[in-house]
Amino acid sequence: MLAAVVATGIACGDDDEGDAGGAGEIHHTFSEVHPILVQRCNACHVPEGLADSLPFAQSDKAAAHAVIQSQNLATPANESAPLYQAASGLLSGHPALPVAVTGAERVVILSWIEAGAPNN
Repeated sequence: MLAAVVATGIACGDDDEGDAGGAGEIHHTFSEVHPILVQRCNACHVPEGLADSLPFAQSDKAAAHAVIQSQNLATPANESAPLYQAASGLLSGHPALPVAVTGAERVVILSWIEAGAPNN
């Protein structure tokens, strides 16, 4: 399903960003993902926020990625990973607007997860 969601975004013309992978794949970087997380998620997912148990949207990029890795929030090929579910709109009870990601942001996050969620 992850590949289908990413492929759908790429087919919709969102393939002008990120690093080109093999066979037409686009792999976005954490440098692209981090600002999305800060903008969309840091109202709750910071040490002092409502969801402080998952503080992955910290303004410090290295700290944010460390939380994502240590808590397996973006495990590739794991559709139950919380960050995958939130980006896919599958996380029940998760807030909608104004924190919901756009379609283009969703493609960036999901393609980064598919690439292994590297700290790049």
